[in-house]
Amino acid sequence: MKSKVLFFVLLASTFGMSDMNCPNIGTIAIGGSECPEGLSNPAVDRIDFRRVDGTLDMVRITGVVENKGSGDFSSGEGQQTIQLYEGVELVAQQAFENLAAGATASISHTRTWETGNEFAPTYRVLIVYDPDIYIDANADNDDCQPSDNALARDGVEIDDLFTPTAN
Repeated sequence: MKSKVLFFVLLASTFGMSDMNCPNIGTIAIGGSECPEGLSNPAVDRIDFRRVDGTLDMVRITGVVENKGSGDFSSGEGQQTIQLYEGVELVAQQAFENLAAGATASISHTRTWETGNEFAPTYRVLIVYDPDIYIDANADNDDCQPSDNALARDGVEIDDLFTPTAN
């Protein structure tokens, strides 16, 4: 049953379904933009591409997760992770436990880059929860907005970091 709840949340958010009722926190707004007062909302905020200083061909890909809710996120060890994918390959993973309202956590991957790659990978950052996160009797680790737990960015944009700017 636990995995069925998480599957439904992921399925609902993927296909734009409306709200979902969860045992510990009531209705989760799937696809909405704000959470009720006092609830946490860890969300993938952005994916940054930066050239590594002092190198000719290195780039750092960083995913940033922010608790956009007004409540603190407090959970146990190993119950959630931030994952960074390059195409279909998992290239970095970072566990997190607590995330105060407004606080951030990040994950990074550094690699060499060849400009002009016709098939540049897409980078995806995901927040992945333990299957029982919504039914574990801890309302402090329930994410009130699961639809913002993934973000993708096209790696072709990295080429712009290596293009000389006109003076």
